[in-house]
Amino acid sequence: MIKAEIFSKLIKEYLQKLKKIEGVDAAVMVNYDGFVIGSTSEDIDADAIAALSAVMVGAAKSSIQTLRGGILQNIQVEGSEKRYIYLPIGNVGIIVVALMRRDINFFLVREEISKLTKKLHRNLRKLS
Repeated sequence: MIKAEIFSKLIKEYLQKLKKIEGVDAAVMVNYDGFVIGSTSEDIDADAIAALSAVMVGAAKSSIQTLRGGILQNIQVEGSEKRYIYLPIGNVGIIVVALMRRDINFFLVREEISKLTKKLHRNLRKLS
């Protein structure tokens, strides 16, 4: 299997595992340029999420660097009906966006997502 096929398979598996976490309604994986790499749902506008994610993560990274806050770990957004978490994956130029219901234990779900994301990051680094 060539690297592109392995990459594609890893992304699909990761997104499916992410979607199985209780409380996660959808997940989108995007690159830092704002393009969709993968999505678990056709009910959301993945292209809009991708563009917004790139802007949000870029602004948050600049803010953290300016304030000498270390390395960006995640961005959490809470609306009246949904919660969102944006997770940059290491230095591979990928952002994961998980859309969640408000009635869940956000911190437990965030930990599950973080564990999966770290595993994906290790696997992606092996490809490069």
